[in-house]
Amino acid sequence: MSRNFHLGYSTITWGGTPDLDQVLGTIAAAGWEGVEFISVSLDWLGTTGRVRKLLEKHGLPPVCMFGSVSLGGDAAATMERQRRIIEYAAELGCPVYCFLGGNRVGLRLPNEDEFKQLAEQSERLIDYAAPFGLTVAYHGHPRCKVESEAEQDQ
Repeated sequence: MSRNFHLGYSTITWGGTPDLDQVLGTIAAAGWEGVEFISVSLDWLGTTGRVRKLLEKHGLPPVCMFGSVSLGGDAAATMERQRRIIEYAAELGCPVYCFLGGNRVGLRLPNEDEFKQLAEQSERLIDYAAPFGLTVAYHGHPRCKVESEAEQDQ
């Protein structure tokens, strides 16, 4: 089958402390063509050399490292963690850093200031990732600041 895309699978199914060898083996055996790392801490993943060996063992390229941002009091610390994820992604050979976030306040739409904060954080992540050659993507998700196409345009 000839197509212009590949199908990958996410590690989110296995929780925060999975047996990576088993996870990657399962993903490869099911026929997926890449893997996205989400909800697994860098501490748990270990060195990029370790992860790269496991990926090579199972014939899976790393597709994406996933993170999140915050618009709350922990925004600065969260952004610093995202920088570490971007660095890890680059060293591992992932072409994409993707993030979601800015938790949505229940029963109201995001306000202009929240969109502005999210946009500013997004730009900082893009600027940080660019020298590493990573593409940055925002993952619209329920209960995050951006859920709809109109909000994404905003």
